[in-house]
Amino acid sequence: MGAGCNDRAPARRTDASSPTDTASPTATPTRTPADFEVAYEHPTSVEIGTTISVTLVVTNTGGRAARFSAPLSVQRPGDTWRTAPTREFGTIEPGETVRADSRPYELQYLGRYAFRLGASAPTATIRTRPATLAWGRAYRTPAGYRLRVDAPDLERAYAYVDPDGIDRARSAPGEQWAFVPLTASNPSEAVVTPPAADDVTLYPSETPYDRTALVERPLYQGQPYVATELRPNGEIEGYVPYAIPAATSIDDLRVVWAASTDRGDIAVSWQSRGVPPYRGG
Repeated sequence: MGAGCNDRAPARRTDASSPTDTASPTATPTRTPADFEVAYEHPTSVEIGTTISVTLVVTNTGGRAARFSAPLSVQRPGDTWRTAPTREFGTIEPGETVRADSRPYELQYLGRYAFRLGASAPTATIRTRPATLAWGRAYRTPAGYRLRVDAPDLERAYAYVDPDGIDRARSAPGEQWAFVPLTASNPSEAVVTPPAADDVTLYPSETPYDRTALVERPLYQGQPYVATELRPNGEIEGYVPYAIPAATSIDDLRVVWAASTDRGDIAVSWQSRGVPPYRGG
């Protein structure tokens, strides 16, 4: 038995010297844990009243697959962060990128909107600017009512009724009247207060025109615009008069409604197509 054992021992050493048997065991590489990089796809600037969704982009830059979830926080201009429910992205493999759209957000106020997926992620920023609409388009305000401005009617004279019949009023030399048609309607279920006539401004450039008080009521212009409480499904329409230079054309004009509310600032411009957008001021 002893000889047999001695005979086998050298054979084991000989085998151990062969390339196969002497190779060191290969250590299994330790994979790095999952690590997630967050990015966003979104416009950098939009007009107020625009509804947008932010595309959330999550990439697993680590070495292991793992589930990813995080809440999307949103910050409105001048407000604190507000956190939405947690978004689930499922299991993301190493090197894989997953995209998901946020719910739609209507950006209603001027300023900076910020979005952040998770507490430690970078922030996406979208800045808002005044809305620019063509004549006759309605703007839905944050309060729920709609405001519409039609193209002004430019007149050098207008007819009115006096005790002796119909007479005519003529503008001062070098001037004309601009009758701005303004309509406020309330499709919401709440009672609202629309803007007053003084809350809308007629601009030729940077300096606004003053609203004109007419003694007579012009025929064919309807009623002057007077803001009153708007009940559900109610509507107010009328004109706002201005005295402006006689050489002014429709393309020289824009009507601006601007307001500061407890939730933010608003500015909307109505003007001819092709005229440079309103930037505020």
